Amino acid sequence: MADLAIDIDVFIAILDASADTAAVHHKTACVDDLFHVRQTDLPATPVDSWNTYFRPPLEKDGLVSEADFESRFVLETSTLDSFIQSNMTSVRIDCPWLHVVNIESFESKQVACSTIEHCSGWWRFSRIGYNENRSQALVHTDYDHPKWGLMGMGHFVLLSHDQSRWRVLAKSMTWIS
Repeated sequence: MADLAIDIDVFIAILDASADTAAVHHKTACVDDLFHVRQTDLPATPVDSWNTYFRPPLEKDGLVSEADFESRFVLETSTLDSFIQSNMTSVRIDCPWLHVVNIESFESKQVACSTIEHCSGWWRFSRIGYNENRSQALVHTDYDHPKWGLMGMGHFVLLSHDQSRWRVLAKSMTWIS
């Protein structure tokens, strides 16, 4: 299991200024959640989808820089391997610094978000894949607008650790509504 203290630091780096007002799903997304594979789709499993559709461009083309939109960052193989291995199962997020919300207690994400004053949005994170020396991290995020559920998006987010904190380097969008 990943070190939850490090994971929380990664989540907070992604949320940035909205960390105080973001609603965070009480469980991480797993591979099945990330890739929404239907029985009729080929390849047949989420891991096959990862290996066919998601991993090759991440490995070859990398992710687009958040700073200049022209630079690309290529992930280390160990980060990609760790990401898929870490996300085979979902885990519970327990953190006093985030508004962790059990979605099953509410009729919708929007109702859950309404329990947080000035809610900035609904977030769900995957578990995090790290390179061997834990200086690079890859996470998948899902975001939904706090009032309108059809205004959301998903991203792979690449982060680097420099001396004392995690920093977002690049993103690659996986879905939008």
